[in-house]
Amino acid sequence: MFTTKFTQLKILGLIAITLMLSACYSDTSSSISGGYTELDRAIEQVVDQTIIPSVDSFQNASEQLYSLATRFCTTKNSENLSLLQDQWKAANEAWYRLLPFLIGPLEETDFLVTPAFWYIDSHRPRGNNNSATVRTDIDTMLADNKNITAAVFSSKSFEEVGLLALEITIFETAANEDQDNATILAEFITTDRKCEILAAHSAELLRRVDLVQAGWKNNYRDTGKSYRDLLVNKKLESTFTAGDPDSTGTPAFSRIVVSVQGYYDYLGKRNVTSNSANIAQSIWPALSQSAIITRELLTGTNNTTLSLYQLMNNGYQPDVAAIKANIDTFESTINDNNTTDMKAAAKVLDGNFKREIPDALNIALGINFSDGD
Repeated sequence: MFTTKFTQLKILGLIAITLMLSACYSDTSSSISGGYTELDRAIEQVVDQTIIPSVDSFQNASEQLYSLATRFCTTKNSENLSLLQDQWKAANEAWYRLLPFLIGPLEETDFLVTPAFWYIDSHRPRGNNNSATVRTDIDTMLADNKNITAAVFSSKSFEEVGLLALEITIFETAANEDQDNATILAEFITTDRKCEILAAHSAELLRRVDLVQAGWKNNYRDTGKSYRDLLVNKKLESTFTAGDPDSTGTPAFSRIVVSVQGYYDYLGKRNVTSNSANIAQSIWPALSQSAIITRELLTGTNNTTLSLYQLMNNGYQPDVAAIKANIDTFESTINDNNTTDMKAAAKVLDGNFKREIPDALNIALGINFSDGD
């Protein structure tokens, strides 16, 4: 019921965006040729050099996690358990590089009208801690003798799968939530079925991440075209029918900025540091990756020829300096493991993506921004 209502509201909102954009969207950045502006060029480089590499990094980390889960279940020892735990942390950090960019394949819904990213990070949609749900599901699977299959896991609810489910499986015992590695290893050794659960969870995560990567790079929503090409070439509106969230004509810049703004709104409102990666005790390194990727979004990479900061510097140098300082502050609060200050810094960046960044690029978005939910 919630997911259906959520998606209906989202579709209505995007339709409204389309109408407002037709009246309010103005891009006065210099036109290079044929309507291809400097902002278009900068955004294309953001997609190719920042977003897609983040997708690839998360896919690779998920693939390595699956490989190490298989290795551990073949040879159950303390070394392989430590490698598996370290790889979960690496995968979660890779996710936090991608998490600000919840557009396209990560928003694609299934037959339950549930967006893809919900199955990866069950905390992000509503800010709920679903640990109890995961533990109950694991206990149920351990207690019965039903076959643990890919089909079973692909039909589980979003609260029961993803990074959280793997974290609980890898970093604590099912018997009493003991987080001592010797006890965790002993449970895996004496309970073969728990390794079956581990293998199935890691395979299901990889399956879903593979679909996200394929959508970005090869085939988005059975169009035979990549989301990358549809987005940067402004073909989404002509590819999908009216009423579809992808048909709104919302520019790539707007989609990206609204997503990043929603992420910082989420960090400012939700109890991320106490509810996410808490068992693995690794939320701060993950958040650090978000700071790094936000800076890269605006600054560019070594291969960037035109960055968003370069465009913004045309008369808005004080705003650029302030935004750079705000990202530094956000990163500093993470290094200090200070939740209160981190949330405050995130709220400031939320405001920057709502106002200063669009204003400096002379973009009248004409939309209501995400509340991060």
